[in-house]
Amino acid sequence: MNKQYLMLNLESDTFKGMKADFDELLQQLLEKLFAGRIADGSISMKLSVSLTETYSETMGKDISVPLFKHKTTANYTEKLENAGAVSLPNTYLEYDEDLGEFVLKPCDGEQDMFAEQKAEADEATVDVKAIPQDCHRPLQLRDPMCNDCANRDTSACDHCDGCDKWEPTVK
Repeated sequence: MNKQYLMLNLESDTFKGMKADFDELLQQLLEKLFAGRIADGSISMKLSVSLTETYSETMGKDISVPLFKHKTTANYTEKLENAGAVSLPNTYLEYDEDLGEFVLKPCDGEQDMFAEQKAEADEATVDVKAIPQDCHRPLQLRDPMCNDCANRDTSACDHCDGCDKWEPTVK
């Protein structure tokens, strides 16, 4: 007589889907670790088993039918970050009564605020007397800026002083 059955252990085909799900998450976790996107992670697997009693017409008796549910979870913290700052040169902040909101205005009157400056960093000089009183020292594109907090003055930015988030000086 030929006996037919499915083994109920981890090596059997009964839990083939559960093992495939675990292996897939393991490979994804290892890929993220290898790429340096995460420092560590964990995988947990839960197997829930329940029995339902039912009558079998073919066997002529009550039988117990098992249900195996699995859930495989990978836990890790992946930090994805974009950062930046905007500070246009030769502009200042002012409240516009007509618009009812704050706007950036050019210090030198009406001009194209987005035009690239052509003067080299070592040739540019600022005539402090020529700057309007309502405008502070005009910022130049060559001024280094922290991409983390947008501060342009390292002495006022202790947590950023000397870190790698500072833009290089344009020369």
